[in-house]
Amino acid sequence: MLVLHAWWGLNDTMKEVCKRLAASGFACFAPDLYHGKVADTIPDAETLAGALDANHIRPRPGSQTRRLSSGNVPAKATRVLR
Repeated sequence: MLVLHAWWGLNDTMKEVCKRLAASGFACFAPDLYHGKVADTIPDAETLAGALDANHIRPRPGSQTRRLSSGNVPAKATRVLR
């Protein structure tokens, strides 16, 4: 399952969502589009989201989705990629 974080970033809430999905038997992929940065305020979230380059991030989730659908990932696996 591809899980994309909200504009706050891949925070503890999103990581916990992935852990719950994995515990239910889903293989989850949650790309960290902000490379470790997490926003705590709306202005910070706007800055992070505004800095994304759509051409740079577009290929990453697609390639990992193919990996997940290949069945080559344990069903209870979670992984955070930066």
